[in-house]
Amino acid sequence: PYLRSQNGLDVLTSAGTTYWYLTFNFRDPALRDKRVRRAIAYAIDREEIIRAYLRGTARIATGMLTPENWAYDGAVMTYRYDPQRARNLLDDAGFKADRNGMRKLTLVYKCTPEGARMGEILQAMLRRVGIEVRIRSNEWATFYEDMQRGNFDVAAMPWIGIKDPHHYYMVFDSRMTPPRGLNRGDYSNPEMDRLVEAGDATIDEAARKKIYAQVQKLAADDLPYVSLWWQDNVVVMNRTVAGFRPYPNGSLLALADLTLTSPSRATPPGGEPSE
Repeated sequence: PYLRSQNGLDVLTSAGTTYWYLTFNFRDPALRDKRVRRAIAYAIDREEIIRAYLRGTARIATGMLTPENWAYDGAVMTYRYDPQRARNLLDDAGFKADRNGMRKLTLVYKCTPEGARMGEILQAMLRRVGIEVRIRSNEWATFYEDMQRGNFDVAAMPWIGIKDPHHYYMVFDSRMTPPRGLNRGDYSNPEMDRLVEAGDATIDEAARKKIYAQVQKLAADDLPYVSLWWQDNVVVMNRTVAGFRPYPNGSLLALADLTLTSPSRATPPGGEPSE
């Protein structure tokens, strides 16, 4: 909002493909219980996070693929903010609340210093349903090593620039744990393995689309990730810049069509061309 008010600047916002998600460590017995994962999903008020923290620069995600992707299927299970439903699921899973509303369920949230604020937001929301979250912030190298080694309970991370649903194989196939792949939470589901491996072995696009529709439905139901949002692209430009249209994945290839106009032709917001 501040930059939009500045003379000489244009701010362009467009739908992006960066996918933010909450990942779980399935080595933790509590997180292997789908009722706990679903409780966490229902406890997160994504609409409020997007409104207040992201200033409206995101869309609530249903999965890894955005609606613009050829393989996208949005007919999947979703988790609107419902803290009472979250509490009921935790009760069913055996995590009864004490007199203070807290439960014997403590999770370690790993992040970088830049991600600590998001950790605090999730910490506050999960506390409302009785889950204690302890934030552990480290510089990128230590954080990344912890993620690769499975030294975490939960973490919020982005995938950037996903174009092909092959990425599902890299993150959800049980054989793709690091260093071979990107299944850092050690998620394992034979049905998911069957589907993502079939998707990788299929050439016909229509057949692949049907397979990945099933993958998206299973991912939304089984919750190896809680889908958070797709981040918008926000571009701030000097008004002498013309022809720049951001790629959904944020690629700087968009600079190829950029042109510069004379500064004298740049028009301040609500004003006439400056001399």
